Amino acid sequence: MNKRRSKNKNIIIAGISAVFAVIPIVLFCIFSGRVNTGKPKNTWRTNISKTDENKNKTAARKKSKETKKVQKTKKTTKPKKPEITADITNLCTRLSWTPVKGVNTYSVYRKMEDSGWERIVTVHKTSYTDTYYKTFSQAEKRRYFTWGKYFIDMSSHTISYNVHAEINYKDSNPQSKAVYGKDGYFKLNAPIIVEARSYNKNIMLTFSNVPCASYYNVYCAKLDTSGKYTYKKLKTIPQTVSQFTNCSIKPAEGYDYFVVTAFGKRNGETVKAKSDSFTLKNSKFSNKKILFIGDSITYGTPYYAVSGRKVYSYPWRIHELTGAYCNNTAVGGATLADNPQTRSARNRVIINVVPQIKTGYGTGLTFKDYDAIVICVGTNDYTDGIRLGSLDSTDKTTYCGAMNILLRTIADANTARVKEGKKPLTVVMPDLFYSDNYHVPSVPESRYDTKNGFGNTLRDFNDAKNNIAEKYQKKGLNIIRFKTDSIVNKKNCAYATVDNLHMTKYVYEKIGDALADVIVNDLEK
Repeated sequence: MNKRRSKNKNIIIAGISAVFAVIPIVLFCIFSGRVNTGKPKNTWRTNISKTDENKNKTAARKKSKETKKVQKTKKTTKPKKPEITADITNLCTRLSWTPVKGVNTYSVYRKMEDSGWERIVTVHKTSYTDTYYKTFSQAEKRRYFTWGKYFIDMSSHTISYNVHAEINYKDSNPQSKAVYGKDGYFKLNAPIIVEARSYNKNIMLTFSNVPCASYYNVYCAKLDTSGKYTYKKLKTIPQTVSQFTNCSIKPAEGYDYFVVTAFGKRNGETVKAKSDSFTLKNSKFSNKKILFIGDSITYGTPYYAVSGRKVYSYPWRIHELTGAYCNNTAVGGATLADNPQTRSARNRVIINVVPQIKTGYGTGLTFKDYDAIVICVGTNDYTDGIRLGSLDSTDKTTYCGAMNILLRTIADANTARVKEGKKPLTVVMPDLFYSDNYHVPSVPESRYDTKNGFGNTLRDFNDAKNNIAEKYQKKGLNIIRFKTDSIVNKKNCAYATVDNLHMTKYVYEKIGDALADVIVNDLEK
């Protein structure tokens, strides 16, 4: 029994010794990483895989940082918006814009003042010409076109353009990546002062509203001895939805000019229109009478009368500036001479207007009762098959013959007027206005250079008129020639007219301003 216990004791001691002998080895294996924990037996390969994994994670993190950095860089270097330049005329608009880096597709959008944006074309270049009669719908033509099928009156409408530079990112909508200015490009028109009235030391101004304007500044001004104007701002008036704005102002002493300027916002910047100026310093001729003889240009086409008044015609402007009674007998489409073959088609001044003035029909005033007579007629004679005739002709079916009859009638009236002890009347004869509208309205063609069916140009008609006027001037009739080539000419016809024939509101007003100065200077002699 004792022997067995001794043997078991020895075995236990041996086992414990063995365990203690193994412990250092196990600890060494644990700290050296070579313990078999149920994973692959090749522990060397496992460590290599872990090292590669760590490297991959580090590379991924580095790449992610670089990607974010690139994305951040892209965000801060967003392509610039195209800068638009627009040459807006009555027949078309010529657009150009700055290129955008990395972009080769541009969409051009257009809108009128009260409509939404409409894409009209997509191009790969940095320019485009929008020819209105080709790109406007029939409904738009009926609404916006001024005359016939081709033109838009840019003094009555504001047309806006925008260019979207389309950046085509992969798997995205190109339109959502377009770069463009908020408001695009538009040009403000000038407001037109159509009436000014004095009351209680104040002035009531009425001016036309401008589409897309935000507000108007009203100024008074005075002209100093050096020919410079000094301005004082009187008030700011917000835009309204009405056609006209009325405002009461009290100008500073000595400031007898009034100026209205329209302002608007375009892509965050303030834009300014041309100003219209007016004065009442010459409105002292309420006892004077002025007669106007002419066609649609003198009538004020294409503008309709407002409350029975042709407020955009140059005769109305002269009335407002001078205070004189103005009788505008002009008729659209009228010729000076008679054409029996097409008599019913047009008004003929020599047989329809002159006889009525001679008898005082409608007004009680005859030729001798007028202090000044403005004659501007002939452009329809050029297009209507009226022969020019000789300078000494008295044939009413030729232009020269009809002009001789008219001036002879006025000369006789002037003689009767002088006998009554009145000051001799004055005849003002503007040159026939330049026009680029002849055979095909959409193709500019100078009437001054193109021969009609009888081989004459409008220049020939104008020269004949001036030669006949010079003849009567030598006989004692006070005739003033008013040159118009600085007002409408080859270079500015597309801007100064609504249809290459009839003037814009603004130009009609400028004609009235210039003619008023001529008439006032003569009346003050």
